[in-house]
Amino acid sequence: MGKRMKLIDVVKNIDNYDDEMTIYAARPWSATSEAVVEYETSDGKPPETANKLELGYFLEVFLVKEFIEGWNENNSVHIDHESVCKRVIEYAINDA
Repeated sequence: MGKRMKLIDVVKNIDNYDDEMTIYAARPWSATSEAVVEYETSDGKPPETANKLELGYFLEVFLVKEFIEGWNENNSVHIDHESVCKRVIEYAINDA
């Protein structure tokens, strides 16, 4: 069972997760949305933990890693976790 946390904590610690995992989060998405990081089931459905907590698909871990890596390459200044989380949410809503 995945550990319940806030979406911002998932983003802060994204490098600790396997690329094959998926993030599930409560809507409306915000930095403080409840979230879990789990592997999808073999039939592609959300895991039991996400269903029990009524969390929906957010993004795959590898997509978040790629997005953050690309964004960091284009920014020469350090960006705080809250700003990164906000941009990841915007990406999930508009581009993913």
